[in-house]
Amino acid sequence: NKVSDKVVILVHMLNKNKESWNDFASKLQQNGISTIAIDLRGHGESDGDLEDFSEQDFNNIFLDVKAAKKFLDSQDFQDVYLIGGSIGANIALRYAASDSSIKKLVLLSPSENYRGVTTLDILNDHKGKLMIVTGTQDEQSYSGSLNLDAAFNGEKELVVYNTETHGTDLLLQYNELNNKIIGFF
Repeated sequence: NKVSDKVVILVHMLNKNKESWNDFASKLQQNGISTIAIDLRGHGESDGDLEDFSEQDFNNIFLDVKAAKKFLDSQDFQDVYLIGGSIGANIALRYAASDSSIKKLVLLSPSENYRGVTTLDILNDHKGKLMIVTGTQDEQSYSGSLNLDAAFNGEKELVVYNTETHGTDLLLQYNELNNKIIGFF
C-alpha cells in the first residue's frame, strides 16, 4: 500500500516468509510509512529449495531485495528504507552497502556471518543511518552485533535487550521496539 513517499522493504528471517512482518507492516502503515514484504527465494511462495542452497545461493538473495527496490523506484517512492531479521538483516546490510539511496537501515539480530552472508567487510559502504537490535543471550547475534556497532563509522543506534529472542520475534516481544523503529524511519 502506498500511504506515503516513504517505504520500507521488509526482509524476513530464514525459514520464515513475508507474513512474518504482517503486524509490524500494519503499524508502519498506520504511521504513514508504506511497506513491501517479499518472499525471499526458497521461502513462502518463491521458487527454490532452501535445503539445497549453497553459500552463493544465500548471497544471491540480495537480488530479491534489488528487485524490490527496482519496483519501488518505478512507483516513484522518494525514501526507501530497509529492515531485516537474522540472515535477512545481513542481506539488507549488503544491499544497503551497494545502494547509496538507502538512507536508513534497521538490523534485527544481525551477525558477522550467516551461511556465508558476511557483514563487516562491507559495513562502512552503507552511508546512511543504522540501527542494530540484539539480545544479550542471542548467541547467533550478540557479539557480532557489538562488533558491527563498534566498527560502523556513521550515525548509529544500538538497542540491546536482555533476551535470547531473535530477529523479527523481537518485534512481537517488545512493543516499544516497534515504536522506536517507527520513530527511526
